[in-house]
Amino acid sequence: MCRVSNAFRSPGDPVHVNIDAARCVGAGQCVRTDPTVFGQSDEGTVRLLRGSLPGSLRSVVTEAAALCPAQAITVTGTADPPH
Repeated sequence: MCRVSNAFRSPGDPVHVNIDAARCVGAGQCVRTDPTVFGQSDEGTVRLLRGSLPGSLRSVVTEAAALCPAQAITVTGTADPPH
């Protein structure tokens, strides 16, 4: 029998991005992924340019998190399955 998870994400579910500036090494991969979402401080560390992110940006911010060499970006949402 095949089991199906009840956890799903709707495109409308908000995306929550957490940034650990202490881990950031200033590589800039996040900014290259989407400069309307991510920026860099004067010190070169990542900063979030938008306070609220719609679910439609989930793939963009997930890609930025995956590309971050310091793993300073994590992405969560209200419909994320428990770990």
